[in-house]
Amino acid sequence: MSQDQSESILASSLSEAILRKVFEHAPIAIALADRTGRLILANQALCNGLGYTADELQQMCFTEFTHLEDVQAEWELFQELLKGQRSSYTLRKRCIRKDGQVLTTLLSVGLVRDERNRPQVIIGMARDITAQVAAEERAREYLKRLELLQTALEHAGEAVFITDVNGTIQWVNPAFTAITGYSVEEAVGQNPRILKSDAHPREFYERFWSHILSGRVWRGIFINQRKDGTLYHEEETVAPVFDAEGRITHFVSIGEDVTERVRTQEALGRHERYLAARNRILLAILQAFDLDERLNHVLDAVLEATGVEMGGIYLVEGSRVVLWVWRGVSDEFRAHVQAFPVSEAPAAIWEAQVIRERLSETGRFADFA
Repeated sequence: MSQDQSESILASSLSEAILRKVFEHAPIAIALADRTGRLILANQALCNGLGYTADELQQMCFTEFTHLEDVQAEWELFQELLKGQRSSYTLRKRCIRKDGQVLTTLLSVGLVRDERNRPQVIIGMARDITAQVAAEERAREYLKRLELLQTALEHAGEAVFITDVNGTIQWVNPAFTAITGYSVEEAVGQNPRILKSDAHPREFYERFWSHILSGRVWRGIFINQRKDGTLYHEEETVAPVFDAEGRITHFVSIGEDVTERVRTQEALGRHERYLAARNRILLAILQAFDLDERLNHVLDAVLEATGVEMGGIYLVEGSRVVLWVWRGVSDEFRAHVQAFPVSEAPAAIWEAQVIRERLSETGRFADFA
């Protein structure tokens, strides 16, 4: 035997040894099968994945450990491979382990032919993608929930908007635009302060931001201002959104226009106070016999009902209008408003109204000073 032949045989032996090592120790499952689909060789990764020994696998056709629902599809591809209609195929298939557990694999199969182009051996390589498939399913379910949530928010009657942690608006729903008057284009990129009115002091907003930045949910009523300048009461819930590390990334605000409800409540409150005052006045008139006592009771009831601290009752005495009983009026002020000739009495005395203007110590009313 020549040296060249010896070197050729040695190289061939080394190549075969290397290929066998690669086959045996490959991290993915590899198998060789004959034309009937029966396994000829199986590497350790395939044995570990399916829970069978190599000897057990070499007695099996690949259809025996393929999920029943996937057998037909792969068998058709396998026959096309043998008939020369395709050179290889790749598919996802479920395999049944010896213990009954189901694995999802990504399988690639190819046909090795001899020098006469006759089918010689089929080689298959599979990778376990069970965890990947589960993650994909979770992602699909998550996206479905997001789509459902977005649909619900878009059709909600409440104004909903989402900001980043700095308060920049990133998304608003149609109800937000309908209630505030701001379009999506006008609102996105802005700060919610575009809705700010002068109805709340600075401390109110400072407490609000301190509350939500601490990770707590805030619930309360804002008096906001629409784009057209009109005010409205909005009952809001503002909740922080956290990332996986517990850091705040966004805020979600859900608000309902409760202006009519607030007005109704305020009107009911005023009516209740009016009824209570009227009852007190009637009771005072019935129980008190002295005029001064009656008028004092009447004045107390009126001041309580109107929520003011200063007031008085004038009586016509001859040609004069005289301040008969009073509350919260200084001596200096009373000296200027104690009495007027009937013809010169200010109009405010004759009208049933509550004057909330500040009165000067000179005794001049704001509306006729």
